[in-house]
Amino acid sequence: MTLLEILKENRWTITEFAKRINVSRQYLYRVAEGKKKPSKELVEKMALLLQTSQEKVRKAIREAKNQTKN
Repeated sequence: MTLLEILKENRWTITEFAKRINVSRQYLYRVAEGKKKPSKELVEKMALLLQTSQEKVRKAIREAKNQTKN
């Protein structure tokens, strides 16, 4: 499951989620696509807001990166 899928499942838009974690929508989208590596602090914020583990967030970002390669 990618980060975009997790956000959709939790009814978050990219714009709203980006505002809550204090990053730009563009940056969050690049992270969600696996094109940018987020800081540890950002992964922690995302996990807290999504009420999930940091590992699940990291895995979701890796999944998107792998999909982009194919």
